[in-house]
Amino acid sequence: MIVSFANKCVFVAVPRTGTHAVRTALRPHLSPSDWEQCGRFETRVCPVPQIASIGHGHVPARLLRAALVPGLWEEMTCFAVLRDPLERFVSAFLLLHRDQPRDAIGALDAMKRVLADPDRMRHVLFRAQTEFVCDEQGEPMVGLLGRYEVLNADIAAIFTRMGLPAPALQRVNAAPYPQDFAPDTELRELVEHHYAADYALRDTRGEAVAL
Repeated sequence: MIVSFANKCVFVAVPRTGTHAVRTALRPHLSPSDWEQCGRFETRVCPVPQIASIGHGHVPARLLRAALVPGLWEEMTCFAVLRDPLERFVSAFLLLHRDQPRDAIGALDAMKRVLADPDRMRHVLFRAQTEFVCDEQGEPMVGLLGRYEVLNADIAAIFTRMGLPAPALQRVNAAPYPQDFAPDTELRELVEHHYAADYALRDTRGEAVAL
């Protein structure tokens, strides 16, 4: 997550949506008083104790708004990136199990077991995207939602809106797929059920970045 008072913007880092690339692009424009928190590749800690105690950079928007002076959230350009829920789940699984290589069939079976295990699905990488960008009633509270599938174009549009030069994003932390891997019908249905709110958000927002 990044809260930039200098640029009057908030970046809500939804896991497995290109967050490292976006943070890296925004970082040169930050001032010393801006907030950043992340824990992969390098550690940066927010000066606000209730945010720092979370221990990672994937901080829900509702907690960030609560940490700001009342009314400031509404004055900021708040943005995040969303990703197809199935692709995001697969990416998260493969990252967490990158040291446990599997063939395509083994990966499919393991993914289904994870989806059936509530304890494992509580991991921050598997949490629904709506948990990060919506309020307690499920209403979006992040004004600009970029799309991972067109990440460069949408982030360029958001940066332009903030008066910043469009960045050349450097994607890292990609999770390699097993050879010949393809989701089957059962996996798709399990993901659609678990992430129904994420699919609904994508459907209702349509072309996410409205400039």
